[in-house]
Amino acid sequence: MFERTLRALFWGVLLFVSYNAFAAPHRTAAPQVSDIVLHAGAFATLSGLLFASYPHMIYVPGCVALLLYGGGIELVQLGLPERTADWKDFAVDALGIGLGLLGFHLLGRTVLERLGLGSETR
Repeated sequence: MFERTLRALFWGVLLFVSYNAFAAPHRTAAPQVSDIVLHAGAFATLSGLLFASYPHMIYVPGCVALLLYGGGIELVQLGLPERTADWKDFAVDALGIGLGLLGFHLLGRTVLERLGLGSETR
C-alpha cells in the first residue's frame, strides 16, 4: 500500500515537472526561484522518489532513465517558441539525480528497510 502511494507520488511529480518544462513560462506552477534550484530540486525529488517507489530497481538504469528524460526535455524545448534549451540545465539535472540518489541511499533506504520494503539488490 505504501509503495503504491510512493509510486503515485513519483508519477505525479513527473507530470508536474513535465508540465512546467513544456508550458509557456507565464502558465507554469513552478515557484519563482533560480532555474538551477528548480532543476536540481526537481531531479533530486524524482530520483529519490523513483528509488523509494520501485525498491528493486537497480541504480544505474534508474539514473540513466532520468538522464534521458532530462535530455528529452531539453530536446523538446528546442522546438518550443517560449522555451530555451540549455546544456547547463541538463548538467544540473544530472547533479540533482546524484543528490537524490545520495539522499535516498543515506536516508530513504533505511526508512524503507524499517518498513519492510527495502531491497538487498541494487
